[in-house]
Amino acid sequence: MKFFWLISFIFSNMLVVTTNIAVSQEINFKFNPPDTTYKEILRTKKVTIVNGKKQKEDEIKVTTKYDIKKVASGYELKQSPLAISSKRDGKMFHNPIFMFLTNIPTKGEIDKNGNLTHVIGYEHIIPRAQTELPKEVVESMMLVANEEAMINKAKAEWNARISEFSGNTFHLGDMLSAQGKFPLPNGEVLTFFSVIKIADTLEFMGNKCIKITFHNSSSPEELASILGYSQDDLKEVFDVNANSDISTQIKLSGDGYRIIDPETMLIFEEKTFRCVEMKDEQIGNESKIITTLETKEYEYQY
Repeated sequence: MKFFWLISFIFSNMLVVTTNIAVSQEINFKFNPPDTTYKEILRTKKVTIVNGKKQKEDEIKVTTKYDIKKVASGYELKQSPLAISSKRDGKMFHNPIFMFLTNIPTKGEIDKNGNLTHVIGYEHIIPRAQTELPKEVVESMMLVANEEAMINKAKAEWNARISEFSGNTFHLGDMLSAQGKFPLPNGEVLTFFSVIKIADTLEFMGNKCIKITFHNSSSPEELASILGYSQDDLKEVFDVNANSDISTQIKLSGDGYRIIDPETMLIFEEKTFRCVEMKDEQIGNESKIITTLETKEYEYQY
């Protein structure tokens, strides 16, 4: 079930660590989307390398339709899967667990401030799985893809992309810090650190948008130069000893960007890259260095 721990992470609250108010424009983020229907096309490419040799390359394309409308309490967001395809090493590949989980329609309730307060639909995961998937698969899914886990994951991803910005005012050039949690197969949790920048203004598909960039690392020292901080200054921003008790030898790094309309919080494009390198200790055998390179590209059609 590596699929789940390789994509699951939870952000803590962001903190503005550098700002440039004197020379940059003020940007107000407000969740105010129009009633609309749009498509999200997510292309994921994941390459697995063991001891320096490529083992496999997975490509997944998921097309989802979203319907968002204003209601008395805020907004209602319906998610309906339209198409799913996957390849392994260039050949069509059927992953029944992924196909099943991606094909769950949901409805989200969002308050007027852009907070995802409730998700309906994931309560059907296990009952449906019990009738559609083998028993041993269902037993594994109950640990990582139960209703609570899927709702928490959906809220965490929404918070990181929308809620943490909505209702806040930033300035062009502002940099923010955040810490995230990355669950490991052995039950431990790796902390990773992020620097997020309100990087640029641009016009995208006729909309006045903001480009947000982000850099992630499980070693906060790697982010010092981006912040313009010394190594000693980092402890004021990050919990630099957060991973001192982790027994797994693992490193995480990555970067990406998002293009978003601050007046509606509609996203127009997003790309992320992540590298995870882990040492797999094996009794009586040589240790393996497993590296996973994952790229995600989000395309939106309004």
